[in-house]
Amino acid sequence: MLQTLGSVLDSVNKYTTYPYYNSDFQSFLHRDYRTERGLLDITTDTRLYKRYVHEQILRYNSKISTAVLFNTTSDTRFVGGYYPDEDVMRALDRTMSRLQDANAADGTTVTFQGLDRYRATYIASARPIFDPADRRYLGYFCLIINAQELNETFRHQRQNGVRRYILDQNMKIVYDSGGERIGLTADGPLAAFAAMETDYKQQMLDGQHMALLKSVSEPTGWRVVTFVNSDLLFEDVRKRQQNLTLILMAMLLAAIGAAIWFAVSISRPINRLRHVIASNVEKRFRTLVPVTSNDEVGDLAHSFNQMQEEMKQLLSQVVAQERAKRTAEIHALQAQINPHFLYNTLNTIKWMANMQCADNIGEATASLIYMLRYASSMQGDLVTIRDELQFVEKYLSLMQLRYCDRFDVRFDIEEEALDGLSLRFLLQPFVENAIFHGFQGNEAANLLTIGARVDRQDLILTVEDNGVGMTDRQLMHIQADDLHREGFNSIGIRNVMERIKLHYDDRYGVVLSSGPMRGTRVVINLPMETNKAGR
Repeated sequence: MLQTLGSVLDSVNKYTTYPYYNSDFQSFLHRDYRTERGLLDITTDTRLYKRYVHEQILRYNSKISTAVLFNTTSDTRFVGGYYPDEDVMRALDRTMSRLQDANAADGTTVTFQGLDRYRATYIASARPIFDPADRRYLGYFCLIINAQELNETFRHQRQNGVRRYILDQNMKIVYDSGGERIGLTADGPLAAFAAMETDYKQQMLDGQHMALLKSVSEPTGWRVVTFVNSDLLFEDVRKRQQNLTLILMAMLLAAIGAAIWFAVSISRPINRLRHVIASNVEKRFRTLVPVTSNDEVGDLAHSFNQMQEEMKQLLSQVVAQERAKRTAEIHALQAQINPHFLYNTLNTIKWMANMQCADNIGEATASLIYMLRYASSMQGDLVTIRDELQFVEKYLSLMQLRYCDRFDVRFDIEEEALDGLSLRFLLQPFVENAIFHGFQGNEAANLLTIGARVDRQDLILTVEDNGVGMTDRQLMHIQADDLHREGFNSIGIRNVMERIKLHYDDRYGVVLSSGPMRGTRVVINLPMETNKAGR
């Protein structure tokens, strides 16, 4: 509507420039009709003016009903068009007084009401005319449209439940789709909403939910305001929602039916297969499931038959393993007789040595008894550092008796590290190699240092000697698990390294450093764990 209204007003406004292009209209504005000659010419000029209006303006724009040319020099008005009315002219004179201002040189559009009893509303597009030579005001040219013409223009846009208004810049109602309020000043909700800056609002009017919409013409400041019943506005949306809901329900019911049929077609043969399998379990897998189809259920039956054959073989293997296990337990029970006999014999030797005052023999026998018990009590892979150090101490006491105290031992143990856990027999292989090979041929004072400390979340164990050390080649062979040095305890060290790799991840392990006549240092890095003994 706003675009249509703008097109209508722009078209009319362009015709207001017609006096500038018509020499006769220029002469009408310059002539003084108060003279005797003017009084003789006015009848001829009026007839010529009306012909120009009909042929050049009204013929090409059916919306224009009246054209008025006003000569201010002699206060003369030329009126052409359809049904000119003196009441309309008097009302127009009141409205056109503001065109005297030169700021309206580009023309203006105003609305006014006639003074007759019908009080019809008119739209006037007027332009003041100035002398091109000296810019002297000569008069104005005004084209008038009856507001009722807009009803025909917007007749196709009428809808039930929709009320449209066109308001001019002074809030006068120029167009009313109901035809009841044309010419009146907007009031109530219409005026309130037209004055707002917002273009959309919802409001209750006469007990109905109404949607209020507004568009504003930038050139004229006129407003198009529409009141729409919200129920009507969203009627198509509701119908589409209802249709969509029905379609979705039909699709859902069809999907449910298809799902039930599909589920039954699958579950029926599966249930038959389940019953057959249950009966076969009671018969200890002695009966094969009959394969009656080539579909997925047939594949399941075939796979079950294969599984049944494999389970028969596994059951036979389990029976054989259980028999072998019982035989091994009997052998293990018999083997326990020998360690107990050895413990008792060593205890007898220890008491005989004590009775004969052979204290060294008694201490050595006691240490050997402790080591045998520690080695034979295999209750879990992990032991505390405290227990591991006691085992190493017993081993060192035997070695010091053997080598007549040729080396000294120093322990550098943190109290916190004693509760840490490590694998069994982790230190003994490195201590043994330090004694047998590190101190061999070393004339200096032999010192063996054993350490244990906690570094954040790690447990660090060290075995260090000041013996003859190793060459880089020997060290490389050791770190590459190529331990073939004659007499070297390769089995024990390889065992320690492999056990650490198997039990922990790659962050932990053993690091060796050595040099000729510089001793050897072994660093064992483990995670700091507690309260898991016997795991």
